[in-house]
Amino acid sequence: MSGLKPHSRMSSFSVNEVKELMRECGFRPDMISSVLRYGPRSAPRKEEPRIDEEKGGFVCIRAKKSRTI
Repeated sequence: MSGLKPHSRMSSFSVNEVKELMRECGFRPDMISSVLRYGPRSAPRKEEPRIDEEKGGFVCIRAKKSRTI
């Protein structure tokens, strides 16, 4: 792995793509929260998660099982 960037094999998905994948797998997204809403050059700071906000460097999506697969 010498010379590879740390995230070169990582896949990134938009929030809408993840919610659609969850639905396709039988889950119903019902809550979302996010943190890390400051830029990478900003000094780190403590922040509370914002509920129902999809913008942030780290987003959590809670989902419930909606049907049997």
